Amino acid sequence: MNHLLNGECMKKSNMLKIEIFLCMLALIFLPMITLADGTQTLDTPSIGIAVGTGIAAGGAGMVSQDTGMIAVNIPVGAEVKQALLYWEGQSEGTGPDADQDTITVNGLLVSGSLIGAPIEFSNFGYCYRADVTDLVTISTGLVRASVSNMKFGSVNNGAGLLIIYDDGTTLAEIDIRDGYDSVFINATVHDGTEANPQTFTFTPSPLERQATLMMFFSSVSGETFRPSALEITIDDITRTDNNTLDSLDGQAWDTLSYTLTIPANASSLTVEPKSIDNDPHASSDEDILPASFRWLAAGLSIPPTPLVFNEQDCPLAANQEDVTIDSDSETENLKKISSDIQMLSTDDESSSSGGDDDDDDGDSGGGCFISAMFD
Repeated sequence: MNHLLNGECMKKSNMLKIEIFLCMLALIFLPMITLADGTQTLDTPSIGIAVGTGIAAGGAGMVSQDTGMIAVNIPVGAEVKQALLYWEGQSEGTGPDADQDTITVNGLLVSGSLIGAPIEFSNFGYCYRADVTDLVTISTGLVRASVSNMKFGSVNNGAGLLIIYDDGTTLAEIDIRDGYDSVFINATVHDGTEANPQTFTFTPSPLERQATLMMFFSSVSGETFRPSALEITIDDITRTDNNTLDSLDGQAWDTLSYTLTIPANASSLTVEPKSIDNDPHASSDEDILPASFRWLAAGLSIPPTPLVFNEQDCPLAANQEDVTIDSDSETENLKKISSDIQMLSTDDESSSSGGDDDDDDGDSGGGCFISAMFD
């Protein structure tokens, strides 16, 4: 009997050792799997990304100036949870120039991490990223950063500031991608004409929502017009915006910001920038060469999926800070409940036809959608 007990104990001990070993392997390799900046594509950043209720961004072209001021609008009173600075340029030779991984932010020297391998076109291009949350200044809904002392040997294209903020409302689904994706119609890297598309997936909602999409691009000249295109696909519906890249933040830097309607039940959004001329100029006898550009970062912020309660719960939930909901014998504290409650009828046929509103079982057939965040 003792032998049997000892044998069982040894088996359990060995199994425990194996489980501990596997857990250690997971801890070692998980960051390598989930965190990786992109080379000739965008990917998940190799640093942790803060949670928040929204994102905002701004930039400054640095080709023709030594100091640039980046200003980013956020809701008044919102807290900056994270500020990520990106800067990009081209070196003079085949390797990085001295100190090009540094930049001065609001008077302080900052060192950045290279994101993506350097890409060669006419020169080698490099992009760096640094967390500058503690360095930005905030005043009445405006986040500011003065940037200077970029040191790329060939050209300093520009810098961009991506902000994750919390304005006290419900936490959003936030997905950030960054890297170095060089695009040009005549390039030999992958197919050249198109960037590697980025697909963001999110929890579908029974209601329409408004999402925020932010992107950084560099190296599109604003001095001579050259065409480009940006395709945004939500589920199976694609919109194409032509010629949006044109040094919007100063020479050679573009920050694109979109507020997009996400239809009910949609679960994905794909972005694909292209070096292409979709809008040829009929008045011109000369073909215009499409733009070459670098796609450096993209971020999507989308409000959470509303929670559904029956109509009787709605008066209890409205305009309250904390509500306790008992569901399946579990009680959860519902925080930050929106006072704007949207009633949505589940009986489309009767509401559209003006049919009998009486309900024999006393159920109104309605629904109450509350945007909320759980502790």
